[in-house]
Order: sequence, then structure tokens, then C-alpha cells
Amino acid sequence: MTHLLSKSKYIRGLQCERALWLDVHEPRLARYTAEQMRRFDRGRDFEYAFKATFPDGIDLSAELKRNVDAYPARTAQLLDGANLSPLALFEAGFLYDDVLVLADVVCLRDDGSLDIYEVKSGTTLSDTYRRDAALQHYVISHCRTVHSFSIVYNGAPAS
Repeated sequence: MTHLLSKSKYIRGLQCERALWLDVHEPRLARYTAEQMRRFDRGRDFEYAFKATFPDGIDLSAELKRNVDAYPARTAQLLDGANLSPLALFEAGFLYDDVLVLADVVCLRDDGSLDIYEVKSGTTLSDTYRRDAALQHYVISHCRTVHSFSIVYNGAPAS
């Protein structure tokens, strides 16, 4: 493993230390209610709909699957090899100071800087979303020049 902490584990630890411990030491014990599964599904649907606005986007998760330690190198290869912008990457990986983040949508601009979009299905801009974005911005800005960072969330009430 090339990273000590991921954004997901950081957020999980902020929300519940016990959940973080279980996630690290006993992940097979995870149980989700039907309502939690519906929320996960709504979140994925919202994220897919937003990503569809970038029809030529490259989905690194389709290529690399769960090999998360390979994401930063592949992201750098695609960004450095891009001869045309805009280039959109989904689940682009960045590693700094042993912290790994996967950004939902990263767009390369003509000047080489990045526009980052973190997609959330919630209906309000929560402190958790802000902390999530802050960690991502910290890591990514130490790897590349960030032009903009946006949290995209669903302003409509969840059904």
C-alpha cells in the first residue's frame, strides 16, 4: 500500500471513530439498512447524471477497479499526456503526504490548471461535505494547480 490515509477513511473517522475502526479491522462486519442502501443508490444516480454532462470523460475506476494505489500514477499520465483540453477524468487519483484522494470529476484547462467537482447527493451543503472538499483541495493543490473547486449537490429534496 502506498498511502496511509484515504479521504473516505478520514471522513468516516470524523463521523464515527468506531465505524472507522470496524472499517479498517473488521470490514466484513459492515451492515447497511434498506434506507442506507437507497441513499447510496440515490447518490450514485446523482453522480452518474452529473458525470453524463462530460460525455468524453475518462472513468479511471472502469480501468483500474479497486487498485486505488494505481490511480495517482494513471491520473498523472493522462494529465501530462493530454494534448487537447478539455480533458475530463472521473475518479482521478492524487497522493500527497501519504493521503490519497479520488476526485469525482477533474477537468484539465488549457493553461494546465484543474477544475475539480466533488459530487454529493445531499440537499444541503453540510460540514462533512466542506471537510471532504477541504482535504481534497489540500492534497490536489500540492500535486497540481487548482483553478477552481466546486461541491455539486442536489438542491432538490430527496425522495
